[in-house]
Amino acid sequence: MSPRRASSLTPWLIWILGGSFFTYTFFQRTNPSAMVESLMRDFDVNAAALGNLSAVYFYAYAAMQIPAGVMFDRWGTRWILALAALVSAGGAVLFALAPSLDVAILGRVLVGLGGGMSYLGALALAMIWFPRERYALLVGISMPFGIVGGVLGQAPFAALLQVVGWRDAILGSAGLALLLAMLFWLSRSAKPPTDAARSAAVVAGAKRPALLDSLHRAAREPQIWVLSLSGAFSVAPMFAFAGLWAVPYLMQVHGLDRPAAAGAASLMMIGLGIGSILSGWLSNRLRRRKALFVTGLVVSLAGWLVVVLVPDLPIAVHCLLYLMIGIAKGTSVLTYIAAQDHAGAATSGAGSAIINTFYLGGGAVAQYFIGMLLDLHWAGEIVAGVRIYSPVAYDAALLAMPASVGIALLLSFAIRESHPGRHPGGSMPL
Repeated sequence: MSPRRASSLTPWLIWILGGSFFTYTFFQRTNPSAMVESLMRDFDVNAAALGNLSAVYFYAYAAMQIPAGVMFDRWGTRWILALAALVSAGGAVLFALAPSLDVAILGRVLVGLGGGMSYLGALALAMIWFPRERYALLVGISMPFGIVGGVLGQAPFAALLQVVGWRDAILGSAGLALLLAMLFWLSRSAKPPTDAARSAAVVAGAKRPALLDSLHRAAREPQIWVLSLSGAFSVAPMFAFAGLWAVPYLMQVHGLDRPAAAGAASLMMIGLGIGSILSGWLSNRLRRRKALFVTGLVVSLAGWLVVVLVPDLPIAVHCLLYLMIGIAKGTSVLTYIAAQDHAGAATSGAGSAIINTFYLGGGAVAQYFIGMLLDLHWAGEIVAGVRIYSPVAYDAALLAMPASVGIALLLSFAIRESHPGRHPGGSMPL
């Protein structure tokens, strides 16, 4: 391979490596949905406790967003991502070998802490290695990397569990995180091409923000907080449903087997990937962020209302609704792009960190809240050591889904339309 050809491929290889870590962390985010009965049985927990076990991943992930954004703005990406992947691997090993619920929670916390660097890392790599005019498109394309992990954590993982069991499957996943850590470490010597990053020269001659300055500057932009709140209420139902409760719901209410239920739930993730790509592309073509985001909220709200209020529809219709909701949820990536439009590229890492903190925090609360509602309406049925929740219980718990999206829609009216190109190009350090 010629040096010029290798140089032109390097940005894509580096960015794909960052996206692959996001794939891994999204896999860890959604795979509890395929293990609900096994985890309830092995750790002797109810729905609320299981929701909390799954949610601690989100709490840890959310807790890392602001530190990650500031670190990427200040120090760079790849050696930090190598360390993050190593932490994720250790957490997966601890969770797989956990003799008790407390140890399992600690393992999930470590997985979340490491994974908390992944999406912002992918965004940082897109900023560093490619021209700014490609950033919106790359943000949209970054999300499908996670969607692949989300899909793998459902139907394929459910099928794997029938062969090897959940502990061996999680233990094997730790090896993938170790491989990613090694690749990040080996790639740290590569330098961005001048025509793609432009940032090398800019950063070399410009003063970098102080450690907390980028966070302070981002936090002073009111639109960051509006985007964070509206986006969090928008995506929380999907994190709760597709990430944990969809599989037991489809099994216990609609009578599907585990692989079929996981496959149906994964349609929401597939739709999210489609929607995120379309949103990034359309927002640049139309030079509008808010209009597309609000449209996604309206479509999502309509879909959730049908799912919750008309649960007796054929399962094929439910699958179409899950896909539609996922596509509509894809517009949530526009909050990251709008944040850069409003706050400027120099604080893009910190702005995205604030948004991601709200997103993941909302997902964690939603998972626990749905579990708590299920326990409140539990009729006392237990089969093989696992609590069984009636359709009435699920109907009551899932009402939280359209309610959350409705709040997001109300908040979205405070979003100010942003226009691509408002701020000059900026950069992040390596």
